[in-house]
Amino acid sequence: VIITNDSIKVSGLFHKRELDLKSIKGFTRRNISIFLHPQKDSAKNIRIGVYIEKYQEVKAWLAENFHDLDYWQEQREEQQILENESFGGSLGERTEKLKRARQITKALNIAAIFLMLWVYFFSEYAGVLCLLCLIFPIVAIITYRHFKGMIRFNNPRGSAYPALSVAIMLPPLALFYRTANYYNEIDTVNIDWPALLICGFYTGALAYKRKEFLGRGSAFIFVFTVFIGLAYGYSVSVFYNCYFDRSVPKIYNTAITGKYVTSGYISSYHLIAKPWLAKSENVDITVPRYVYDDIDSGKVISVYQKEGKMNYRWFYIFK
Repeated sequence: VIITNDSIKVSGLFHKRELDLKSIKGFTRRNISIFLHPQKDSAKNIRIGVYIEKYQEVKAWLAENFHDLDYWQEQREEQQILENESFGGSLGERTEKLKRARQITKALNIAAIFLMLWVYFFSEYAGVLCLLCLIFPIVAIITYRHFKGMIRFNNPRGSAYPALSVAIMLPPLALFYRTANYYNEIDTVNIDWPALLICGFYTGALAYKRKEFLGRGSAFIFVFTVFIGLAYGYSVSVFYNCYFDRSVPKIYNTAITGKYVTSGYISSYHLIAKPWLAKSENVDITVPRYVYDDIDSGKVISVYQKEGKMNYRWFYIFK
């Protein structure tokens, strides 16, 4: 980045771009980059990445000399909210409602993050955790619909609208992780009509008559929401099949022949057991970490096999 008295120039490996200082309308921040916007909409923006030399000095210079367009956009949107009579009959009522919406979204989003961390780090209360992850998105969606547009699904930087995407999307992912790592299926639960129905309700409750799902750039948000909805529907089906199963278990004894860990964004812990049914191959059992750490190769375990509430057989183990 080269800054002179008249212009700013940014050079990269495949591009070189320059703007007169007088032609710059302001700047916005997106992720780890700063974008300079010219006065003319037809002109191209300049991107300044965080990895340039003296980035903090350049950032401070921009803040001192140009408008933060995100800030002004937020101020304009907040004024529009406070002038919108559909959000309340008086200015005081609308102001109080916006304040309450921000407090509720902040609380729900923080609670969803804590729930996600609880699911990942503390495996001992799997049933209760899954039940919380099942209920939490429903509470978040009801809140989202109750405020009739004042709360958005997602808010980009510079938006005055509070958003609930964290509270709506993290618990279904946590539920998917917990059911995949706690309930071991013998008969795979297919993505059949219950899962698709739940996905439809989940996606429809979010998207119905909401601008963020209808405007430009909404296709990605919609597809991603459908993906989360499918994960949620599948996980709810697995959880219902296993957690509410009251069948009498059949008990088998088998030996552990090995163990391994798969790593990625999230680690999964696996035990390899000798088959206890009419199967020729060993059985891969996904377990919580505290179970994995306590069972060594060669140890005999008890397998409790159940029929499943939806007739999908599954099992759990005891040391």
